[in-house]
Amino acid sequence: MTHVVYLSDFRNFALILWNMHMSEKKTAIVLYVTRHTDKTSIVHLYTRDLGRISCLANGIFGLKSKINRSLLYPLSLLDAVIVEKGEMYRLKEIEPLLSSDSFFEDPVKRCMAMFLAEVMSRSLRDADPDENLFDFVVSAINALSTRPLSPDFHLYFLLRLSAYLGFEPNMDGQGEAFDLENGVRCHPDPANMHVLDEQNSLLLIRLCQMDGTLTLTHAERQHLLDIILLYYKLHLPAFGNVRSLDVLRELFA
Repeated sequence: MTHVVYLSDFRNFALILWNMHMSEKKTAIVLYVTRHTDKTSIVHLYTRDLGRISCLANGIFGLKSKINRSLLYPLSLLDAVIVEKGEMYRLKEIEPLLSSDSFFEDPVKRCMAMFLAEVMSRSLRDADPDENLFDFVVSAINALSTRPLSPDFHLYFLLRLSAYLGFEPNMDGQGEAFDLENGVRCHPDPANMHVLDEQNSLLLIRLCQMDGTLTLTHAERQHLLDIILLYYKLHLPAFGNVRSLDVLRELFA
């Protein structure tokens, strides 16, 4: 028997192969979600393979959506089916990769996650894939999910994240002060507005040199956070102001 092969068969087969290649599961971290239209949303992700991407998702706020909206909370760790079409990505399916529910049930941890996700979003605006950075964040998410929350968790996270972003504070030099603009220890210079005084420099040096929990007062912790965020702004000009900061302050007041 003779089989007739039509051009449309080749086209359909090629389309199947294309979809198989372009629709792959990716490990992804949720940064935030925005509404695009009444029926579509944009899910901003940081992925291990693709770096930072934005995906269109259909109807995630609807009752019949295939995507569970509750799994798209900031810093949620997902196994995601992402379809690439030209320069666009579409989010088709997601599954949670966290084994613990405490991350979502604890309002303080959720607030911490929202703050850290916003810092990541502002820091990784056009980020390429970086497996070491991604693995560090996954490790931090796992710690946030499974362990009691330290009040200094966000300080250590921001400090270590700065190393992956290329501007880790250098504490090897001499001097009792710290130059935020150049990221190095120095001698006190009251005329330089970006050189911390000795007291604040000591706080930052203690944080950088400690590998455990610091004993900080509430005021010291808040002040250290302000210093680190200023440090980020100086080294990331497009960083801007962190909107979730005020909520974090209230919870740790």
